[in-house]
Amino acid sequence: QGVHDGGNKGTCHTRRVKVEFLCNHRQRTTDNLCNNNGNNKSDAVVILTVPKTVTFKSFDFDCESGMLSVENLNCQNFSAELGLGDTYITDINVTGMMEVDIGVGKFEVKSGSISNLKLSGGVGTAEINAKLTGISDIKAGVGELVVNSNIPISYYTVNIKKGIGKILVADKNVSASETIGTGVNVIQIEGGVGSVNVTFAD
Repeated sequence: QGVHDGGNKGTCHTRRVKVEFLCNHRQRTTDNLCNNNGNNKSDAVVILTVPKTVTFKSFDFDCESGMLSVENLNCQNFSAELGLGDTYITDINVTGMMEVDIGVGKFEVKSGSISNLKLSGGVGTAEINAKLTGISDIKAGVGELVVNSNIPISYYTVNIKKGIGKILVADKNVSASETIGTGVNVIQIEGGVGSVNVTFAD
């Protein structure tokens, strides 16, 4: 089910379903969960479409299973609890806090600006391509973690807590827990089993 309330709050809770959230000039909610016999469909799709000018105070996703795709979303606070499936986010703008709990599958932010990211890795690949501001608290899971910030490393303080996997920060191999840089924005990385690669703009 999906709800948005005048730009104040949006929620989406799904089970075994593909979810697409799009922002453009149209406003539409489509819930296609059953076939003509009323039975659940494994390939069901939920599409939520709102005007691109809408900025939510908060938007929450709870996806137990299936694919989640989000495009052109503006909000103060964003949270997602993900189960089994892949998640793709494009052009997201979060000004307050973004909290994500990854389950099993691929998680990718393709572009955007995120303030105060709190990410808990799961099993699979996680990739963040965005401008990160404030305090980003990232816990790697089992699998590869890639963080690509589109602003220079001079704007960051990077705190690394070494795990089992290999960690690279700006092409430097981090062999023990350490702090890199003195910038106003903070990225805290807690290593997991898989590899971690953190890069910055030139």
